[in-house]
Amino acid sequence: VQKIGLSYILFRNIHWLIESSKKSIHSSDFLTFLNYTFFFPSFLAGPIDRYNNFHYWIGNNRLTYQKSLFFAGVTRVFLGAFKTIGIVPLIIVYATDYTQFIADFPPIIALLFSLLAYSAYIYLDFSGYSDIAIGTAYMIGIKTPENFNSPYIALNISDFWKRWHITSSSF
Repeated sequence: VQKIGLSYILFRNIHWLIESSKKSIHSSDFLTFLNYTFFFPSFLAGPIDRYNNFHYWIGNNRLTYQKSLFFAGVTRVFLGAFKTIGIVPLIIVYATDYTQFIADFPPIIALLFSLLAYSAYIYLDFSGYSDIAIGTAYMIGIKTPENFNSPYIALNISDFWKRWHITSSSF
């Protein structure tokens, strides 16, 4: 139940209701609305796409562009999988247990290294999942928005949040 992504379903439905009341949604049908609400690549953790963007990509058939989008999606999925399956398992032990560093460093330095490893872990895990979700959407011909943009180079906490959750911030 935890993995169902209810918040994303709720966000998408609220977005659709608000945009509908503003008369910003020009064309809507029940099947496209259901596909938008339960779009499987971003169902669990985003990104939160706008209905008009989703409807645009569902309704248009540009075969040559979809081929390049497909190959970009394959690349993106492999990159995300490398992050989440290849790198994350190597650092998670250090990220969640600072005693892994105790043999070689004083406790405060071990804790600092563990905090850095944890920062790398959450960065790689979230960006890897975002890459997989966006790449999967690309592979089926739907260009979803970016949801992650180098948050650790942010200048302040507000900029960090906007870079970490781009679609949530714009929501």
